[in-house]
Amino acid sequence: MSNTPEVTSEESSSLIAGTDHMTVEGSDPEATIEFYRDVLGMPLVLRQPNLDRPHLTHLFFDTGDGRMVTFFVGDDRTPPEHLTPDTGDVHHLAFRIQAGRLDDMKQQLDDHGYEYSEYNRGAFHAIYTADPNDLTIELVVDTHQIPDELRGAVYARAHQYREDAGAEHVQDSHIEAAKQELGIDTEALEPGEAPAGRQFTDWSVRWFLRVSRAAIGTRIRKIRLLRKQADRRCARSASSDFATTSLACVHLPFADGRSIIALNPMISAVLETSTVVSSGARRIFDR
Repeated sequence: MSNTPEVTSEESSSLIAGTDHMTVEGSDPEATIEFYRDVLGMPLVLRQPNLDRPHLTHLFFDTGDGRMVTFFVGDDRTPPEHLTPDTGDVHHLAFRIQAGRLDDMKQQLDDHGYEYSEYNRGAFHAIYTADPNDLTIELVVDTHQIPDELRGAVYARAHQYREDAGAEHVQDSHIEAAKQELGIDTEALEPGEAPAGRQFTDWSVRWFLRVSRAAIGTRIRKIRLLRKQADRRCARSASSDFATTSLACVHLPFADGRSIIALNPMISAVLETSTVVSSGARRIFDR
């Protein structure tokens, strides 16, 4: 007897009516809003203190179908250098976009400096990018216009066709066969050519390039974020008596386009050295 669980679309006695929302431990509120509202186009519908941890802010974004994705963010939080999901962690979030807006979404990512990769997964077409927290974000384009209430049934039947054919993954022909069996008469969409996944022969090279580009992009966004946070701290401390006696905040521009934000009373020591050690007191930030 096989221990492989049965794949089926038949309803069980589940008490779950659907997905309500997903919540992510985020970083800076400005970077989070910029990505999800300004790049992906999700309205920010609610912003309030985290009810369990009031020092954090809770952001709610409408994903477009009545469901929400929310984030716990704070002004003192910074994104990780590189996020590597472990067991029990979220690997990625996937959002659906209209097939006719695929190029618009690519342009949005390009305009805001977000790298992405593109694949045809058989059952759908997808582009992948990373948000300011380095969380992988999948943007899905349906290739067969399957009604939501029949999506599970189509996938379950396509799975059976895949097994019968001995195929490694669900392909376009399996989806078409499942649609015909269920009497779904919709035209297939053609969002564009793309590989099904990474090829084994060049996987390491592609992965290295992707991680390198993502790491560079994350580092640049993190540097900009740290500078904004330092600016805010300087603005807050400038109004206090403590700042006038023990804390100084200055921008020291360099000819190469960089500047120093110094949070230290020993400003002369910063001026006299050409190399500034990155620390909680002094950092070099790219503009």
